[in-house]
Amino acid sequence: HSPKTYGKLVYQCAKVGALRSAEAWFKQMVEDPKSTPPDAVVFNILIYACLKTENHYRADHWFNEMIARGISPTIESYTTLIATKAKCGMHTKAMRIARTLLDGNDGQPLKLSKEDERRIIEVVLAGLAYLGYSGLARKWFQMFDDRGLTKSAYSYGMLLKAIATAGLESEDHAKTSKASSSPVPADLRDASEILDEAIKAKIKPMSEGLVAMMDAYSFRGDVRECLKLFNLMREISEDQGRLHAMYLDELRVSGKAKKLSEFERYSSGIVGNTRASQASITLLARAYSVAGLRQMAVSLLQTYSRKKGLRFKIDARCLYSIIKAHAWRGEVEDVLFWIKTAKQKIRPKAEEAAYAENWVINAHANNGDFKSAIAHYNTAFAQNENINPTPGTFKHLFRAIVRAGCSKETILVLNLMNEAGIKMQDSILTMAMRACSDAGDTETLTHVVSLWEEEGFAKTPSFYSNILMCYANDTEGDAYAVSKWENDIKESISNPSSTQHRAANTVWVLYALAKLAARRGEYAKARELIDNRLKMSGHVREGERHRQRVMELEILVKAALASY
Repeated sequence: HSPKTYGKLVYQCAKVGALRSAEAWFKQMVEDPKSTPPDAVVFNILIYACLKTENHYRADHWFNEMIARGISPTIESYTTLIATKAKCGMHTKAMRIARTLLDGNDGQPLKLSKEDERRIIEVVLAGLAYLGYSGLARKWFQMFDDRGLTKSAYSYGMLLKAIATAGLESEDHAKTSKASSSPVPADLRDASEILDEAIKAKIKPMSEGLVAMMDAYSFRGDVRECLKLFNLMREISEDQGRLHAMYLDELRVSGKAKKLSEFERYSSGIVGNTRASQASITLLARAYSVAGLRQMAVSLLQTYSRKKGLRFKIDARCLYSIIKAHAWRGEVEDVLFWIKTAKQKIRPKAEEAAYAENWVINAHANNGDFKSAIAHYNTAFAQNENINPTPGTFKHLFRAIVRAGCSKETILVLNLMNEAGIKMQDSILTMAMRACSDAGDTETLTHVVSLWEEEGFAKTPSFYSNILMCYANDTEGDAYAVSKWENDIKESISNPSSTQHRAANTVWVLYALAKLAARRGEYAKARELIDNRLKMSGHVREGERHRQRVMELEILVKAALASY
């Protein structure tokens, strides 16, 4: 093969996330005596394959391999590496690489133009948006002004996505969104102000950010804000349609037949056929439904599904998006209505039907109604041979136990899981341990821990923190058992070479140890453990940080009271 052919083969594999195949073609390219040595473009494609597969270790390997071969990394090399790190949750390393590039430290290999600086900041913003780190995203967005760079539709879109995602993923989102009349969360207010700022600057933010905002507002049933965003996205879609039409006209006039046919295949030029536009229809329908206007939601979906030239259709993804919102809000009646609609409109397959029934159980769980959750399980699965429960079914049942505070039912659900032939998972046992932990039920916890050890699962931070929290919440616990677990975990924390060091030396394990010290009235020890936790690095979402601060205050107050 020629070098160009090898490059195309590597790219085709990278595009679909086939990293091993891409690496195999690269190896063949290197070993082929008729081919030229790989250049920066080929290495960039391999790093892109790592981005698609979320493999930051291999991204590091290929980046270092490029340098080892004497090939200077390009701006694409760096931005793809940064994007890979951020997507894998390694945002601290991603920001460090970006800072090194922007600040021009010693040994800086690139001379950056203003456009290059803008691209670096935007790729960091995209990574932070993916993770929902709104505070950090705001700081990086401010760098456009600090460096005299022009803000683009993409940069505004990524900032809006970061802020909206942070609001949607906060632990109290379901509670604050229960009624559309409740105050709009600060995250969404900030996003609306930033959107207004962009529009005043005559910039229409990228649709991805607007979809994230619609997602959050539709969860609250805020029809007015969703309609505003929906209409703005229609304008953006129409602008794209006009640009496509103009480009097609240019190609026709120039007589570039091959390029014309390629572009026509890429984009039909029909307004509203982008993925974002179709998502906005679903989210607007969801807003109507959550606001109590179910028939308007159904009418909207039917109207757009019948429009000629529009590829929108009422499918499982569309309807289950609406079901999911109602389930998290604990609105069982609405969940049942949309499941009935799904059966009429799309005739779901067995696995899709099981997925829908799981959301009914989740709705009961969010209401803290375990009895109704287990009753629906018996009706939907135990007495129905056509559909089978999934691991998610039992996660929702354990969620119901946690919310209802009935930890003794853990054994019942574990037995049902065994009868259904579901393979045990550490994530499911973690939920079971959480139910025991909150209730201080050390007796049931002992049974769950024995199952964990029988399955041979690795000890995780949640495993240790749930055990310690359970004993901390049990006022009449076994003093010997508490002491044994506490000493074992402290030993793992103090010994960096221990196989359990990373699992034990974590935020919630330290909080659990502090809570045990507080119960004994050891204020100084509780304070020391909390101080050790505060020394830990890493960014925490604002909602999670607030939860941690509340936990710290509760522990210190309890320790102070117990010491007198």
